[in-house]
Amino acid sequence: MAKPTEWKEQNNSDVMHLFLDHGILSVNDITGHTGISHGCAVGIIQRLLQEGKIIRTEDQPSSGGRKSKRYMLNADYMQFGLLALECGEQNYRIRASVYDLRGGHRYDRTHRSSEGSWTFVRRVIRAMLSASSETGFLVLSIPGVCRDGFIDVCDFEGLSGMNLNNRIEKEFHIPCMMENDINSAVIGLIHHHPEYQSAALLYQPSSHYVGCGLMVNRTLYKGHTSFAGELRYLPCYTHEEQDRMLKEDPQKLLLLQAETITAVMNPELIGYCSDADDVTLSFEHSAIPENHRPMLVKITNLNEQIDAGLYRIGMKYIRSIV
Repeated sequence: MAKPTEWKEQNNSDVMHLFLDHGILSVNDITGHTGISHGCAVGIIQRLLQEGKIIRTEDQPSSGGRKSKRYMLNADYMQFGLLALECGEQNYRIRASVYDLRGGHRYDRTHRSSEGSWTFVRRVIRAMLSASSETGFLVLSIPGVCRDGFIDVCDFEGLSGMNLNNRIEKEFHIPCMMENDINSAVIGLIHHHPEYQSAALLYQPSSHYVGCGLMVNRTLYKGHTSFAGELRYLPCYTHEEQDRMLKEDPQKLLLLQAETITAVMNPELIGYCSDADDVTLSFEHSAIPENHRPMLVKITNLNEQIDAGLYRIGMKYIRSIV
């Protein structure tokens, strides 16, 4: 049987999750959503006010004639930083932003360097924390294979073979989590399409191999070594053949890979993005039976999906600690 202190902590957490989901609440809203008593809800509100997690906002009329006190998240209670690492043809980029607890922007800047190195990443984090000293944790998207903070293959060559999580947490004393960039994007994709339970996202860069993120039952699927979605290693064609197809017929290459994902995973939705001109996928002439074909969605702004995914990762972490 749970102890009274455990019930109290659970109730506090449940109410904070309500604020994260709904934004502004009254005591009556809390009792209606949770079933806890009015007195208990009042006590929780007082504790959350004292801890600085929520603030009182404008009162609203109630059915009883008196104004109902309403409360909302304190935006200043917690901030978190997002860093999206990108490898372009001319340079390496890191898009850095800081959000508060209500989704407000506190910092937004794109940094560039000629080297994809730890020195570059460290410089960007220093600049972010200097501008937003209240940042409580970081979420990074990595253009490569990463697992438990360790980076394997990476387009930022200077990070390959490095435990980047450990480096960041040791130097800046701040919690850090990271995810592959296309995995982050597919999290954003399925957040924008709540009607689907399974999805894949394919990204075809102009000068690198196609990356793929997979969602099953609205949960990221990474495989037992976080290698799932590395389509460059499909045995259907060599790297040289992929390079040639990328130059001569990028649409055919991407369609073959979308058909492969469909045959293996059978997702409801496939989002795709290509840096090549005029790439539009269709299963009209595909050998995939029509009733097994996924919805195809062309993505014109991959960064929007990555940013949405990183934000969802950050909010999931907040829910685990409040």
